[in-house]
Amino acid sequence: MRLSLSRLTPLLTLIIFSISGCALLDAAGDASGNDAQTGMLDAGADGATSTDAVPSTDAEVTPDASGNGPAFVTRWKNADDTPASRFTVALPLVENGIYDFSVDWGDGNTAQITQWDSEDTKHTYVAEISEATITIRETIHGWAFKEGGISVKNLREIKAWGPLQLGETTHQFENAANLRITATDTPDLSATTSLVGMFMNAESLDRNAAMQAWDVSHITSMRGMFDGAISFNQPLGEWDIRRVKSMEDMFKGVTLSEDVYDQILTGWAEFAEPRESGVIFSGGNSTVGSQEATTARAKLLTDYCWTISDATSYPSRVCLN
Repeated sequence: MRLSLSRLTPLLTLIIFSISGCALLDAAGDASGNDAQTGMLDAGADGATSTDAVPSTDAEVTPDASGNGPAFVTRWKNADDTPASRFTVALPLVENGIYDFSVDWGDGNTAQITQWDSEDTKHTYVAEISEATITIRETIHGWAFKEGGISVKNLREIKAWGPLQLGETTHQFENAANLRITATDTPDLSATTSLVGMFMNAESLDRNAAMQAWDVSHITSMRGMFDGAISFNQPLGEWDIRRVKSMEDMFKGVTLSEDVYDQILTGWAEFAEPRESGVIFSGGNSTVGSQEATTARAKLLTDYCWTISDATSYPSRVCLN
């Protein structure tokens, strides 16, 4: 069949138009795609929308996983000045205590202690070492030099209380004549009711600001707590002494400065009731300095029937019962 040119012209025009239209659409698509891709790349370069600019949670800093925990840190020094003498530290653990702790003796030796009477609770240093810092971590419940001990005078400093719990003991640091406390934390006294003779004859113990923050709310007896601690001069007026029944000889032989003694009496007189009455308290050789403290002392005598012995020339007892 033969077609005339006049009939083919419209058909050819339609085909050419269709081909041109597809080419234009493809070109437009390529252009828009390239522009979009370029825009994403540009945004990524600016750091605004790129996924690399979003912080990854995997990169967050994780807590220290060493597991070391707090430490009971003490410093010991040979009390024997004899050249080449060796000194021994014997940890004053108690029979009813609970123990599962690691001890670093400070000379490269360590031990794990689970029994109060283990041979590992004693350590003798070589002659070349006259001073050492001992670090204890984990469970140590029960500590008392009550029976004395070969090393009590070697204890020079408590740097941190850490996990130490005194337990139901007394005379915890008795006769530690060279002891000073520099710890900024406080001991855990939650399982302790008695501080009887705690620092008896600790002649070098003077001030430790953190002691003001001790939680003594469970304590019922402070008898002889600082008896013979002749250098002691620390304000304790913030102590919650409402459960304390006995304070005999608490500061026996001690002369607190007037400002310290005033702070103690004033603070203790202001604690809210209920509180123990009829407490016998010894302020040692201390005297009241201010009128405010004089009033506080009188309040303890009259309102709570305390008996107070100190160097103040005022009545020591008012109640007759």
